[in-house]
Amino acid sequence: MCSPTPQILFHQALAAQQAGKPEAALYVLEQAINLTPRAAAFHDLRGQLLSKLGHHTEAINSAERAVRLDPKSTALRHNLGNALLAAKNFDAAAQCFRRARVLDPRDPWVHYNLGLAYAGLHQWQEAANALRAALALAPNDPSLHLSLGAALEAAGSLPEAAEHFVAVLRPQPGNETAIHRLLHALIDLNRTTDAETMLRSQQPARHDQPAAWNDLANVLICQGRLEDAASCIDRALELDPHHAFAHYNRAMIAFGAGRYGEAWPEWEWRWQRPGKKRPATGGKLWQGEPLTGKRLLVHEEEGLGDFLQFCRFVPLMAERCEVFLRVPAALERVVGTLQGRQTSYAPETTPEPACDFHLSIMSLPRMLGIELETLPTAPYLYAEPDRVAAWRERIAPLPGLRVGLAWAGNPDYSADRHRSLPADIVARLAGIPGVSFVSLQIGGADWTKLSPTQGEALNLYDPTPDLTDLAETAALIMALDLVITIDSALAHLAGALGQKVWLLNRFNTDWRWLRGREDSPWYPTMRIFTQKQPGDWAAVIDEVREALAKETHLTL
Repeated sequence: MCSPTPQILFHQALAAQQAGKPEAALYVLEQAINLTPRAAAFHDLRGQLLSKLGHHTEAINSAERAVRLDPKSTALRHNLGNALLAAKNFDAAAQCFRRARVLDPRDPWVHYNLGLAYAGLHQWQEAANALRAALALAPNDPSLHLSLGAALEAAGSLPEAAEHFVAVLRPQPGNETAIHRLLHALIDLNRTTDAETMLRSQQPARHDQPAAWNDLANVLICQGRLEDAASCIDRALELDPHHAFAHYNRAMIAFGAGRYGEAWPEWEWRWQRPGKKRPATGGKLWQGEPLTGKRLLVHEEEGLGDFLQFCRFVPLMAERCEVFLRVPAALERVVGTLQGRQTSYAPETTPEPACDFHLSIMSLPRMLGIELETLPTAPYLYAEPDRVAAWRERIAPLPGLRVGLAWAGNPDYSADRHRSLPADIVARLAGIPGVSFVSLQIGGADWTKLSPTQGEALNLYDPTPDLTDLAETAALIMALDLVITIDSALAHLAGALGQKVWLLNRFNTDWRWLRGREDSPWYPTMRIFTQKQPGDWAAVIDEVREALAKETHLTL
């Protein structure tokens, strides 16, 4: 009986691959390679199989061997690029696809995968350019429109991104990915009426999907139509009583109305959302068991602002048991001023202390039975007196009212486009008599950064290189007369210190600021300036200018 030829073995391997049996395919293919070690196609297939099995280094080695054996093959170089993509070696993958593009510029999938490589490198404009080239060669492919839209969205080109998501929905009206991408793009563009129209057009085909009703609730919340949103959430929960996002939105509505007792339990559903995990820690999750003689580890959950807002509840918890508070490194000094009878601080840079129970800092108010009327008030954090004195001396030469200013947040935050101010809007604060602005602004997206001319017009004093941590920032804040800031950690820091702070607030306000209020029960020294229309920062800044004029007893 004759042994199978290398070609027969190769085709057997292909059949096993198509049957979804990569291990069997690899076993047969190895025999073929032993018989014909210089067949480029054999090494190419071996690389694909190894990549599928997650053996990325071996996969790349096989794909590179195939390319060396046949360097003029676009397909082989393309597959090498795919192996590099799978291994997340995006830079090498981009180089590979650029070479493949030279060999065959008419292959749309070479351009497509080059776009994916650039996306992996977060080079969004280059990704968009490559995907545009792919789309020019295959203009009717919805997947190319979807990928190009995603790259444009990441690059900040939202209007063009929305056009491509619409292009996906024409031939594929039920494409859930495109629906959600378009929804988020339209909300980011403050086109909530268009978002509602789009969702309602999709609703007949999605009427039995809880996610569809929750999507509509999201848009209605953005519009401030909370009763209509609540009805949509009720419908979502009728279809799926365990729909975590619908429960979360129900909490947002209750928070916004000040119904905290109703909101806290619904908010616990946040842990059921995809990608949301409790931190790995020792002890059991505390769910109300007796705490006499026990130790509770309280850990951080979200951003620094959330920690600053919620650390006020730690002293109340420390009246019941010994508390170890896990503190982010940036907050160690300032949170160390928090008073608590049985509180110890466990910086995140140190080993975790042994405890009986653990709980997120943002779950404390639920377990403590906190209502809007029983919020512990500020101040509860303090700046170091010697540092405050040093900053007062340093800014003493600045004339008039000394006003700290922060207008942009972390650009990685999903709602940053709504809460941060464009540079040209910030520049509208220039020329207010009797006011000296002091920058508290660190970082921010490119579109928020002042030009030298704008900074000069504001006469903005910038000490931020010396703000080494939030304790130093706290000292500067207490040396000022007033802080004006967007919804970021600085708003919480100033409020927690008891400093006078004005919050520049977006139309679709965050839950903690409630709705329709100019004051905050969280921070008695806070005044809130909220957009009357989505995206209308100019009117907010004009209102702030008038308020500053009154502070300085001047008329603009």
